[in-house]
Amino acid sequence: MDASRRNHFCTVVFPLILALLLLGVGAGIAGADDELDYGLEQRLVASINIEGNESFEDGRLKDLLPFGEPHWYMFLSSPHYTEDLLLLGVDAIRNFYRSQGFHSVTVDGNAVDRDSRHGDKIVINIVEGPRTLISTIHFTGNSPLDEEKLHERLVHPEGSPAPYLKSAYGRDVYALRAAHLARGYLGTKIRFDMDENAGKVALTFHIDTGPAYHIERIDVVELDPAVTKLAKR
Repeated sequence: MDASRRNHFCTVVFPLILALLLLGVGAGIAGADDELDYGLEQRLVASINIEGNESFEDGRLKDLLPFGEPHWYMFLSSPHYTEDLLLLGVDAIRNFYRSQGFHSVTVDGNAVDRDSRHGDKIVINIVEGPRTLISTIHFTGNSPLDEEKLHERLVHPEGSPAPYLKSAYGRDVYALRAAHLARGYLGTKIRFDMDENAGKVALTFHIDTGPAYHIERIDVVELDPAVTKLAKR
């Protein structure tokens, strides 16, 4: 390469190639930043509308959202949300409905009118579907308590909404076990079956109390006066 061509390459071509490379790297960095920021951009909330809810009032469902909507007394600050928070709020409402017996509920949330200055209008659409109830509850095993007493201990009695998750019935198992522990059945084991059919749930609790433990003797030992004085301090 002669001197004139070398000079043209160094003064024109090379800077052009370098500029193109820098533009490509910058675009790649910007694209990566956009991917990292997805769902994390904070946006103003203009309003929250909940549609399709028949069993619960708007206020009850809005309380489940991790963000609020503006009120007249918020003149110094306005509520914000992110896409991730909106998804969390939708999940919270869906889980609440399922815990109240709406096993097939669908919940969707979107910002239908995005306005960077005045805030986004958020709409949450709910299709509740049928409500599943606890139709019958049976007890098997060797419990010394009659069925009426066992039913009184339950957190989810007959006729109440049936939670979607089996783990929700852990409170019932705990209550039944506590009733037996109080009567000396320290090794009580309880398991349950859940049978769902045609919008109804049948529960069966299997109770194995094991032996009952009794207090055989209580010995009262007189403490040394110095120890008693120390214990009272």
